[in-house]
Amino acid sequence: MPTWGVATILTLVVWAVLALVPGAPVRGSNRWIFGVGAALIILGYIFLSQGPWDSVSSLTIAPILLVLGYCVLIPVALIRKQPGFEGVEPAVDTPEEPTTRKRVRSTKKR
Repeated sequence: MPTWGVATILTLVVWAVLALVPGAPVRGSNRWIFGVGAALIILGYIFLSQGPWDSVSSLTIAPILLVLGYCVLIPVALIRKQPGFEGVEPAVDTPEEPTTRKRVRSTKKR
């Protein structure tokens, strides 16, 4: 299987897990940003595998697409805050009532 085929399968699996599972960190418009980033990564690997090693697509276009996908769009999709989404509320610890126990002396002799 070519490199871009493996990249395509892995990217689609990661996108499915992050975007389609309820409660996932990627929702709404972030899901589409993540999908575009995944598509750019797939295109980058396809361009990387085309032609000889010193072609324009392998040396220029593929690295630009891969950097845009891996270093720009995927992190933006994971980090960008969703409008109207507050996230998981932290658990509030309630202070326990102080216990007032009296010290009971033992009746046994030491």
